Amino acid sequence: MTNRALLLYPLVHVRGRLRPLVKVDLTASLLYGLFGGMTFPFFAVIARRLGAGPLALSLLVAAPAVGMLLSLLWVRLLRRWSAAVVLAWSGVLSRGLFLLTPLVRASTAYIGLIFCFHVANAATSPAYTQIVGVIYPVEERGRILGIVRTGMALAWIVASLLGGRLHQSLPFQWVFALAGLFGVAGSLRYLRLGETVHLLQREMEVPRGAFAAVRSDRLFRRFLVTFFLYGTGYWLSAPAIPILLVDILRATDFQVGLLASTSSLFWLLSYRFWGRIIDRKTALGTLRWAYVLGFFTPLVYLVAPTVWVLLLAAAIDGIVTAGIDLLWMFAIMEIAPRQEIGAYTALYNTSVGVRGTTMPFLSGFLLQFIPVRAVFALAMGSILISIVLARRLASIATSDR
Repeated sequence: MTNRALLLYPLVHVRGRLRPLVKVDLTASLLYGLFGGMTFPFFAVIARRLGAGPLALSLLVAAPAVGMLLSLLWVRLLRRWSAAVVLAWSGVLSRGLFLLTPLVRASTAYIGLIFCFHVANAATSPAYTQIVGVIYPVEERGRILGIVRTGMALAWIVASLLGGRLHQSLPFQWVFALAGLFGVAGSLRYLRLGETVHLLQREMEVPRGAFAAVRSDRLFRRFLVTFFLYGTGYWLSAPAIPILLVDILRATDFQVGLLASTSSLFWLLSYRFWGRIIDRKTALGTLRWAYVLGFFTPLVYLVAPTVWVLLLAAAIDGIVTAGIDLLWMFAIMEIAPRQEIGAYTALYNTSVGVRGTTMPFLSGFLLQFIPVRAVFALAMGSILISIVLARRLASIATSDR
């Protein structure tokens, strides 16, 4: 089988007008996976090696959430240009910044570049969700996105392994610049959707009353609350995990790497599973089951006597991460009118930004006064509430729509 045939093999069941659209999406996602795998896992380590202090590292970690806080500004672009144009050129702008890394020497410039990347990259999320919500039919959306995300995850894992080798033999500046080329190429691929998007232009414009409609949408408000509470549990746990691994369980570098590999493997394998489930049961109907599964991750951390038990948590985390990555997007497509998907996505991203810029610091504050494992109990409480609310959300969705 040729390389081209191997690349397109997952698309054998995609027919008609969808095939070229999915081909563009898949190849763009593969290129983004190569970009992300060669850069994201190394952000914090390189910053520290350049001399970044704790405050600078905190800013680096919070940068994605800060970028999401600006989503409401970026979504205004969808009123002026088509979603394909916004997706392509915001991606070129954000990922093209990495072509400047050969000029970077100090930690301040490095962190500033990464911060600007996250701010500009925030524009891609509402644009991409808008496109997916319009060009893919509801009955096949989950399966198609499962294929696309599986390809991205596979490329990401391969690139992270390759990136580790490259970072050992080359200055990070040149590795990041190479990754930037992949990122820019992937973004430009979306311009090929221009003709299709142009035909749907009227449907994809965001009307002036979009935000008023969102404010009056009871189902969407409940969805935001459930996701906020689930994410709160995740972010409360995040600062406690390295402390548990290092200070209490005395994990070795090999064990930490094994946990990360296990999570990545199950992340890769789970996308198509979740896509098929969503097509059969809808995203709002599936959401609570992802939360239920996610509840067991902090539970395992709470009771684990050894690092080896955490392999179970890593596997669960990989499965849930793939599910959540699809579920938030598909839930918005089910809730929002088609012409307002971008606006709804921007508001969702804003809520994620608020959560991501506050909860890790709250966890860090609490860790000064309570045992590490107690933080996982608090996380479980927040997730448990989200499960109850998600069950009600599914009932309301069934009765309202």
